[in-house]
Amino acid sequence: VKVLNVRYQKDKTILQKSKSLHDYSLFIDQVQKNRDKGIELSEAIRQAVLYCEENNIMQPFLMNHASEVENMLLTEWNWEDAKQVWQEEAREDGRIEGRAEGRVEGRAEGRVEGRAEGMKLGAEKERKNLILRLLAVMPKEQVAKTLQMSVEEIQKIEKS
Repeated sequence: VKVLNVRYQKDKTILQKSKSLHDYSLFIDQVQKNRDKGIELSEAIRQAVLYCEENNIMQPFLMNHASEVENMLLTEWNWEDAKQVWQEEAREDGRIEGRAEGRVEGRAEGRVEGRAEGMKLGAEKERKNLILRLLAVMPKEQVAKTLQMSVEEIQKIEKS
Protein backbone atom coordinates (compact mmCIF):
# COMPACT_ATOMS: atom_id res chain seq x y z
CA VAL A 1 0.00 0.00 0.00
CA LYS A 2 1.39 3.36 -0.97
CA VAL A 3 0.71 6.11 1.56
CA LEU A 4 0.78 9.73 0.50
CA ASN A 5 1.07 12.74 2.76
CA VAL A 6 -1.69 15.13 1.67
CA ARG A 7 -1.13 17.66 4.45
CA TYR A 8 -1.82 21.07 2.98
CA GLN A 9 1.11 23.04 1.54
CA LYS A 10 0.63 25.57 -1.27
CA ASP A 11 3.40 24.18 -3.48
CA LYS A 12 2.81 20.47 -2.89
CA THR A 13 2.88 18.74 -6.28
CA ILE A 14 0.30 16.10 -5.53
CA LEU A 15 -2.21 18.72 -4.41
CA GLN A 16 -1.67 20.69 -7.61
CA LYS A 17 -2.64 17.64 -9.66
CA SER A 18 -6.09 17.21 -8.07
CA LYS A 19 -8.48 20.04 -7.16
CA SER A 20 -10.55 17.70 -5.00
CA LEU A 21 -7.51 16.55 -3.05
CA HIS A 22 -6.25 20.15 -2.78
CA ASP A 23 -9.60 21.38 -1.46
CA TYR A 24 -9.92 18.51 1.02
CA SER A 25 -6.40 19.13 2.28
CA LEU A 26 -7.11 22.86 2.66
CA PHE A 27 -10.36 22.11 4.52
CA ILE A 28 -8.58 19.79 6.99
CA ASP A 29 -5.84 22.42 7.38
CA GLN A 30 -8.50 24.99 8.32
CA VAL A 31 -9.96 22.62 10.93
CA GLN A 32 -6.46 22.14 12.40
CA LYS A 33 -5.75 25.89 12.44
CA ASN A 34 -9.01 26.46 14.30
CA ARG A 35 -8.10 23.71 16.79
CA ASP A 36 -4.66 25.31 17.25
CA LYS A 37 -6.49 28.51 18.27
CA GLY A 38 -8.15 26.52 21.06
CA ILE A 39 -11.54 26.21 19.40
CA GLU A 40 -13.60 23.13 20.30
CA LEU A 41 -13.53 20.44 17.58
CA SER A 42 -17.20 20.70 16.57
CA GLU A 43 -16.96 24.49 16.28
CA ALA A 44 -13.59 24.26 14.48
CA ILE A 45 -15.24 22.02 11.87
CA ARG A 46 -18.24 24.36 11.46
CA GLN A 47 -15.94 27.36 11.01
CA ALA A 48 -13.84 25.45 8.44
CA VAL A 49 -17.03 24.56 6.51
CA LEU A 50 -18.06 28.24 6.51
CA TYR A 51 -14.55 29.29 5.42
CA CYS A 52 -14.65 26.81 2.55
CA GLU A 53 -18.14 27.89 1.47
CA GLU A 54 -17.08 31.56 1.50
CA ASN A 55 -13.89 30.82 -0.48
CA ASN A 56 -15.41 28.42 -3.03
CA ILE A 57 -13.52 25.42 -1.64
CA MET A 58 -15.35 22.09 -1.97
CA GLN A 59 -18.46 24.21 -2.47
CA PRO A 60 -20.69 21.79 -4.40
CA PHE A 61 -19.76 18.92 -2.10
CA LEU A 62 -20.20 20.89 1.12
CA MET A 63 -23.57 22.27 -0.02
CA ASN A 64 -24.88 18.69 -0.25
CA HIS A 65 -22.88 16.98 2.49
CA ALA A 66 -21.77 19.53 5.12
CA SER A 67 -23.53 17.78 8.02
CA GLU A 68 -22.10 14.39 6.96
CA VAL A 69 -18.60 15.89 6.87
CA GLU A 70 -19.07 17.35 10.34
CA ASN A 71 -20.34 14.03 11.72
CA MET A 72 -17.49 12.10 10.12
CA LEU A 73 -14.85 14.42 11.53
CA LEU A 74 -16.47 14.44 14.96
CA THR A 75 -16.17 10.66 15.10
CA GLU A 76 -12.61 10.42 16.30
CA TRP A 77 -10.50 7.67 14.86
CA ASN A 78 -7.98 6.73 17.46
CA TRP A 79 -4.76 5.19 16.13
CA GLU A 80 -3.96 3.54 19.46
CA ASP A 81 -7.39 1.90 19.67
CA ALA A 82 -7.09 0.66 16.08
CA LYS A 83 -3.59 -0.65 16.75
CA GLN A 84 -4.81 -2.49 19.85
CA VAL A 85 -7.63 -4.12 17.87
CA TRP A 86 -5.16 -5.21 15.15
CA GLN A 87 -2.81 -6.64 17.79
CA GLU A 88 -5.64 -8.57 19.45
CA GLU A 89 -6.73 -9.95 16.09
CA ALA A 90 -3.14 -10.92 15.28
CA ARG A 91 -2.75 -12.64 18.66
CA GLU A 92 -5.96 -14.63 18.11
CA ASP A 93 -4.80 -15.58 14.59
CA GLY A 94 -1.48 -16.66 16.12
CA ARG A 95 -3.27 -18.75 18.75
CA ILE A 96 -5.36 -20.50 16.11
CA GLU A 97 -2.33 -21.11 13.93
CA GLY A 98 -0.30 -22.29 16.93
CA ARG A 99 -3.01 -24.74 17.97
CA ALA A 100 -3.17 -26.17 14.46
CA GLU A 101 0.62 -26.51 14.29
CA GLY A 102 0.65 -28.01 17.79
CA ARG A 103 -1.90 -30.63 16.78
CA VAL A 104 0.13 -31.59 13.71
CA GLU A 105 3.37 -31.75 15.71
CA GLY A 106 1.65 -33.61 18.54
CA ARG A 107 0.26 -36.24 16.19
CA ALA A 108 3.64 -36.70 14.52
CA GLU A 109 5.37 -36.93 17.89
CA GLY A 110 2.74 -39.39 19.11
CA ARG A 111 3.29 -41.58 16.08
CA VAL A 112 7.05 -41.60 16.61
CA GLU A 113 6.64 -42.38 20.32
CA GLY A 114 4.08 -45.06 19.51
CA ARG A 115 6.41 -46.73 17.05
CA ALA A 116 9.29 -46.55 19.50
CA GLU A 117 7.13 -48.02 22.26
CA GLY A 118 5.94 -50.72 19.89
CA MET A 119 9.51 -51.54 18.95
CA LYS A 120 10.47 -51.58 22.62
CA LEU A 121 7.59 -53.90 23.48
CA GLY A 122 8.49 -56.07 20.51
CA ALA A 123 12.11 -56.21 21.62
CA GLU A 124 11.08 -57.04 25.20
CA LYS A 125 8.80 -59.79 23.93
CA GLU A 126 11.62 -61.21 21.81
CA ARG A 127 13.98 -61.01 24.80
CA LYS A 128 11.44 -62.80 26.99
CA ASN A 129 10.94 -65.52 24.34
CA LEU A 130 14.71 -65.99 24.06
CA ILE A 131 15.08 -66.34 27.86
CA LEU A 132 12.20 -68.83 28.02
CA ARG A 133 13.75 -70.94 25.22
CA LEU A 134 17.11 -70.89 27.00
CA LEU A 135 15.45 -71.88 30.29
CA ALA A 136 14.00 -74.89 28.51
CA VAL A 137 17.52 -76.23 27.89
CA MET A 138 19.67 -74.62 30.67
CA PRO A 139 19.46 -73.93 34.37
CA LYS A 140 18.54 -70.35 35.51
CA GLU A 141 22.03 -69.65 36.80
CA GLN A 142 23.63 -70.47 33.46
CA VAL A 143 21.05 -68.35 31.51
CA ALA A 144 21.71 -65.44 33.89
CA LYS A 145 25.47 -65.76 33.46
CA THR A 146 25.21 -66.07 29.64
CA LEU A 147 22.98 -62.98 29.35
CA GLN A 148 24.84 -61.07 32.09
CA MET A 149 21.71 -60.78 34.17
CA SER A 150 20.86 -61.63 37.75
CA VAL A 151 19.00 -64.82 38.63
CA GLU A 152 16.23 -62.60 40.13
CA GLU A 153 15.73 -60.85 36.77
CA ILE A 154 15.48 -64.22 35.03
CA GLN A 155 12.92 -65.39 37.62
CA LYS A 156 10.79 -62.23 37.09
CA ILE A 157 10.75 -62.77 33.34
CA GLU A 158 9.93 -66.44 33.84
CA LYS A 159 6.93 -65.57 36.05
CA SER A 160 5.54 -62.79 33.81
